[in-house]
Formats: sequence, C-alpha cells, structure tokens
Amino acid sequence: MGLGFQGETVNPSQFFGLEINPRAVAIADLVLWIGFIKWQLKTSGLNAISEPILHAYGTIRHQDAILAYDKKALRRDAQGKPLSRWDGVTRKLHPITGEDIPDPDATVELYDYVNPRIADWPEAEFIVGNPPFIGGKDMRAELGDGYAEACWKARPHMPGGADFVMHFWDEAARRLARKGTAKQPNPLKRFGFITTNSITQTFSRRVIEKYLSAKEPISLVFAVPDHPWMKAADKAAVRIAMTVAEKGEHEGVLAETVREDGLNTDTPRVDLEKRAGKITAKLTVGADLALARPLFANDMISSRGVVLHGAGFLIAQSKAKTLGLGSVLGIEKVIREYRNGRDIAQRPRGVMAIDLFGLESKEVLNQFPAVYQHVLEHVKPERDQNKRPSRRDKWWLYGENIPTMRPVLFSQEKYISTIETSRHRFFLFLKSSILPDNKLVNIGLDDDGIIAVLSSRLHVTWSISKGGWMGVGNDPTYLKTQTFDPFPFPACVTDDSNPALRKRLAELGERLDAFRKERLEKHDFLTMTGIYNVLERVRELEWADAARRMPETVAHDDEDRAGESTPTLHPSPQGGGKTAASPESVETEPRVPPLTASERDIYDAGLIAVLKDIHDEIDRAVFEAYGWSDLGQRLIGRPGATLPSPHKSEDQEAAEEELLSRLVALNLERQAEERRGQVRWLRPDYQIAKLGHKVSKAEEQIEADIAIAAAAAEKPKWPSQPFDQIRIVKDVLAKAAAPASPAEVAATFDGRNTPKRKGRVDEVLKLLAETGGARTGELDGETRYFVAR
Repeated sequence: MGLGFQGETVNPSQFFGLEINPRAVAIADLVLWIGFIKWQLKTSGLNAISEPILHAYGTIRHQDAILAYDKKALRRDAQGKPLSRWDGVTRKLHPITGEDIPDPDATVELYDYVNPRIADWPEAEFIVGNPPFIGGKDMRAELGDGYAEACWKARPHMPGGADFVMHFWDEAARRLARKGTAKQPNPLKRFGFITTNSITQTFSRRVIEKYLSAKEPISLVFAVPDHPWMKAADKAAVRIAMTVAEKGEHEGVLAETVREDGLNTDTPRVDLEKRAGKITAKLTVGADLALARPLFANDMISSRGVVLHGAGFLIAQSKAKTLGLGSVLGIEKVIREYRNGRDIAQRPRGVMAIDLFGLESKEVLNQFPAVYQHVLEHVKPERDQNKRPSRRDKWWLYGENIPTMRPVLFSQEKYISTIETSRHRFFLFLKSSILPDNKLVNIGLDDDGIIAVLSSRLHVTWSISKGGWMGVGNDPTYLKTQTFDPFPFPACVTDDSNPALRKRLAELGERLDAFRKERLEKHDFLTMTGIYNVLERVRELEWADAARRMPETVAHDDEDRAGESTPTLHPSPQGGGKTAASPESVETEPRVPPLTASERDIYDAGLIAVLKDIHDEIDRAVFEAYGWSDLGQRLIGRPGATLPSPHKSEDQEAAEEELLSRLVALNLERQAEERRGQVRWLRPDYQIAKLGHKVSKAEEQIEADIAIAAAAAEKPKWPSQPFDQIRIVKDVLAKAAAPASPAEVAATFDGRNTPKRKGRVDEVLKLLAETGGARTGELDGETRYFVAR
C-alpha cells in the first residue's frame, strides 16, 4: 500500500460507502483520509506517513443504496403527454370562497423507474448507517410517486406503511441472515442503524419481527428505543432509536434514556440506564410480546375511523343549519356529529361532518343540493389534485369510508372509542350517531363490562407495551392489530363462569363512563386530559408519601407487604432529580411537588378522589377476573395507571413484567383453544356469521396441547445425562403449541413417568427459567413454561 500497514491495521481501503449525492462522496472520502492521517500522526509521528499520502481506492461509491433500475423515464398519459402533480407546497386563494387551496399550476414532473430492483451492496463485515427520516406515508411526497412505487416493487415483502429507513434495515438483515458456504462464508457479522423511534410502530416493527422470529433468526444485541436528536433546532421534536443486530439467538443490552438536559447547547447531557436480556421487536426487555397473535375472538369488531381527505367535509353547527339540518327531510343521515382525538382529549368542538357514504353524486345533487354545492366548492378543488384516481373520481366521498365497519359501530346505541396516540390511555362510549375520525380506534361493543376491562391498569400496561410511540410528546399509540386483537379478555366477560363478577364489572364500567361525562358537563374548564393528569399526580404524591412513611417495613418484609413495595430511585427524564425515595435516602431526596392551584381546582371540580376509587375498584375486579390478585396487590394504586411513568419502584416494574408474561401465556393458551375450535367471541351475533367458517372444528384438532407425536413408540426417550435432559426439555418447549406445565412436559417422554422423572423435569424447567432459556406464566394457579419463538 505504501503506508506500511496493509494487512496489519485498519486503513481507508476497508471502509465502503454508498452515497446518492456526488458532492458527499468526495467529502466522505476526504474525511476518512483526514481521520486516518491524524491517527497516524498521533500514534507514530510524521515519519509513519509516506508518499503518495492519498490513494484513490474508490470504496465510497456514488450510488442509490436502495434502488437499482435500467432508466428513469418521464411518466406519460395514454396520449404521450408528460404527467405531473401538485408540488405539495404552493397554494392560492379560491376565487369565490377565498379559501387557501392547492395551486394547480405549481407542479413537479412524475417519473417511472424501469425494471426496479434491489441495489447491490459491497460485501462487508459491519454495516452502519443513518438513513433519511422519512415515514412510510410520506415516501410519495418526499421521494416522488415513481420512486416510492419502485421501492415497493423491488421489495414486495415490505409493508407499505413501513418507514423508508426499514428498506435499509431489511436489506442489512437479509444479508446478515444469509447462509454462507465453506468456500464462501457470509462475511457480515453485525449491522446497526440510527432511525426515528417510530421503528416500533406496527408496519416498521413487522420488518424486525420477521427476522427475529425466523427459523434461523437474528437478534438485537444493542438497542436504544428512545433518544433525543441532539442540537437541531429544526428537528427539535425528533426522537431517534438505535439498533444493532447479530445473527443467531443472543441476549442484548437495552439502554433507556432516564435523563436529558441542555439538548440544544454545546454541553448536552443524556443519561442512559442499561439492562441485559432478550430484546424484542418492540425494543424492550422482558416478556416476548411478539408471541402474542391476533385472536378470532377479537376479530372484525375494531377499526380506526374515517379518513376525510378534504377539510371541507367539516362544518360548524351554524353552517349545518344553513345547509338544511333540522329543516330538510333525511339530512340528519348525511350531516352528523364528528369526533377526533382533540375532541376526546379536551372537549368536543361542536363540529359536524358531511357524510355522503352510500350516495352517488347525482343523488346528493337531487336530494341535498345545498350540501352538493358546499362539497363541490370546498372539497372538489383539493380532491382534483389527489394522486389516487378513486379519490379524484369519488370526490364527494371520504378518502376512507370504513364500509365494513359501519354495521359494527353504528348498529348499536353506542360503541367504545379511544384516541390512537394519547398521553393517557382511556376509553369511553360514543353514541352511534357520532362519526369517528381516523385518529380514534373504535370497538363495536356496547358491553359496560368490556369497557371496564379495557380501562383497567392491566389492559393499559398491555397497550403501552404492545403499542408504539409517536408525536412531539412521544405519546403511547394504541394499535388495533397489535394491541386489541391479541388481547386475551378474562373468561367471565364471554361466558357464565362468574356471573356475579361479570355484573360487577358492568356496573363499574357504566359508573366510570357516566361519572367522567357528568363532571365534564358540569364544569366547562375540565378536560379528560386534565383530570387524568391530576389523577396521575395524586397517585405519585400518595405513593411517594407511602414510601417515606414505611421504608423499613416495605424493604424488609416482602411476604407481608400487603401490596406495598420499596421504591427505587429513577431519575426524571427532564432532569428534575429522583422521583421516589429509597429507604437509605428518604429524608434527603426531593419530594414530589404538591398540587398547584390549578391542579387543585381540577381535583375539586373533577372529584379526582372519587375517580381514583372507581379506577382502583375496576383494577381489583379485573385482576380478580383473571385470578391474578397477587399482582393486583403490587400494582393497584401505583403511579402509571393510564400512562408511562418514571415514578415506579423496582417491584412495580417486576410485577408489570410478570403481568405481561402471564398475558402472553394466556394469549398462547387462547390460540391453542381456537385451533381446537373453541373461540370466546366478544360479539358472537356478528362475528360467527363472518368468521365461523374459518374456525377449525374440534374433531379436526389433536387433543394434546404439546405438539409432538402422540404414539408412544414415537415419543422421545428420557436421557440419562443432565446436559441432554436440559437440551431435550427445551426442545419440547420449543415445539409446544402452548405454555406447558411440568406434568405435561414429563408426560411427553417414552417409558414410565415416575415421580423421580417428574421431579427432575420440574428442576430442569426451573433452571431454564432462571437462566433465561425458558419463560414462565401463570394459568389457573399453575406455573407454565414456554420459550420465545
């Protein structure tokens, strides 16, 4: 090489790069050389540098890292005219209405990418990157229709809603998972990316889950799920995630942000707290929530609301009267009350929505001419610029009308709704006459007992862990497919196993919904977010006070703690000091500040103490319904009942992890039941007609929960060597269709199932659980074991 280090150390020839900006190619190459020369000067002095000082290795290439194609061609219509679209920025005033509308003359050209395919990457041992922060829904606007479509065509397996960065992540994972040969082994050892923290959202997370749960999996060996984007005023709201992956089954290190200060200064501070364990696709350590699959029992009864794609559909109540509400026959069916996330979190704005679903434009013109003119003037100009032909052609209809969900939501007097992305997770009933926005997740059930279960700490813990994170406030997101569909409801809400408890849950659910609405109706300064902010503050104050009053009892009497546990110090994310006191520092740690005057006003008007009692009663009833009152004692009344909280003790966090493990185990049990033909329908009158044919008949299913050969002659023999015993027990768990008890595992082996064998199997299972080789959950008071898959 001329530098004297070839084959002995790292030099610029070993760094490869792909850069679409030609100027950045030269800059990256120069930076590498500057760094290398400075390192030589520092370690060996000027004499270590020989001429020629720079070498043109050409390892930094000017190339698109995602897409290869034969050529880029202007997109043309049937007559050969080049096509274009609105540039997405420029607007003008409507000549009649004076409203701000898209300027049809401000356009950009559309291109097609001929023969799109996956771009080739150089072979390397490590891959690192910081790809563009472009959301899946923004790919068309940011990259152009043709490029976005070419990306999806080149990788048809990618979920359409996945962020652009996941195309990079997918390619790196695909290369890491490749099988090498003796002559040509796979050189790639690890890869790592910086992404936005929306990597944990549904579509992006599916990319990760695919590789973590593959037959030959890869593992996350390091991850930071949520980190601020440093010193960038124009990106102040961006939160990033970092992931590092390695081939095979490995535990990893999860680093979570516990304090951040001075982010836009030259001396920012970000403190990370590290934990070791199996990192899931959700970028958490603990119960492997990816094992929980959607259940038939919950299917086809929940959905997001309508997507307008036209602000002109929304009108004030005064405008609704002008268009004929209250005077034109039948118009109440097309002008309806409307709710979005803000209406639910704060107070309803009194907004109405024009909903013309089921009508042709001529029918609207004939029956409701004033409505037709309003939509023609206020919706059609915007729709004419829409990229989808169906939305341009059907300009009087919403972009997404949720036709299949309308019978589910609007065939009863009320339905359950929650805000998709919200600081607090709470549920309430909406009248069926109200039209929900697409930022609401809606459940077509009018059962008061169901809303009690959904409002419980148990379900909120599940939803926060299973959902994603979004927004400036980094708020939890409730995802239908990931959160509601796999959630295993307690048996008593779908059968007659405990009618008294079912009635009690219904009474509590009805009381909760009515109480909150009555408080908001009586005091116009109250909001749902406001009352839950204060409720959470009350929990923090009560728990901090309890920790100060009884530290020694809490710390040293685990068995008799009656639900109390020792708080552990957790630094505040805002850098405001510790949040709860340990026994050693009760008198020295700063206390949680008391309620402010405005918070006290909300406390008094909202009767927050009463609201807290209702929620605590719901939690007790729901934990009882599951048979998990032992966890209820450790969680009820603690901070974090409706939102993620930094004010948690180690025992509370451990109890929540145990809760999640049990819910995953119960979900696996329900999956096994449904494979045998037993479905605990939440709304059987609707679901059975739609889904009954998809459910297997009981006689078609094997009777055993353990999916191994039933014939005794085919059962594996019980090994005599301890190491072989551990290996075969873990193998049995890996093949099991559901979490298994020690007795079930012992019965799967050939020969006599003696007490000695049962005892040894029990020992092996406990050993596997203690070392992370298996996980546990409780079902009907019995410990069951399973392995992550």
